Amino acid sequence: GTVSVLVDLASLQRQWDRLTLPAGSRLSLLDDTGSVLVTRPDFDRWVGKDARRVRDNAMAANPGGTGITKGIDGVERVFAIAPVPFTGWSAVAALPVASVFAGYHSALQRSIAVSVAVVAAVFLLAIAIARRLSRPLAELAHTAQSVAAGNIDARADESVPGEFRTLALEFNAMLETRARFERRLRESER
Repeated sequence: GTVSVLVDLASLQRQWDRLTLPAGSRLSLLDDTGSVLVTRPDFDRWVGKDARRVRDNAMAANPGGTGITKGIDGVERVFAIAPVPFTGWSAVAALPVASVFAGYHSALQRSIAVSVAVVAAVFLLAIAIARRLSRPLAELAHTAQSVAAGNIDARADESVPGEFRTLALEFNAMLETRARFERRLRESER
């Protein structure tokens, strides 16, 4: 015996038309030859069209039945294909790649922006620290050059922070000792 089952594709299409899908999504039912039996959206445009090449290429590239491929309409979508038991037919659900990965791309852009901001902040902080460290050293070097040029009254700024203050105090103490010895030397030569 043979069992025949009639499938009311128009009724199925009406049910699918009531579904709310993300923009650019597609639901399709393909027969065993790859022809479109039912589809949403654009029923009139795609029913009866041969989608075998698209289906076969998608399945060859994604044997598990899920992946990313261009549909019959040329739009790249994330898809899932499943066989309809005992029919040879395939049910296809597909969402546009852009809508599937929109959250990921948005998060990626935010992450990149935050990373750039952090790198910029670290760079600016490094510049500020370098300037804070180099300014007292530059002032000390300027004092040393001034003394070397004959300005025996030149002194390092002792109001600088931390170890630079200790260095300035020692440098000034050295200059005071030198000045004292030079005064004694001049006095002894008289």
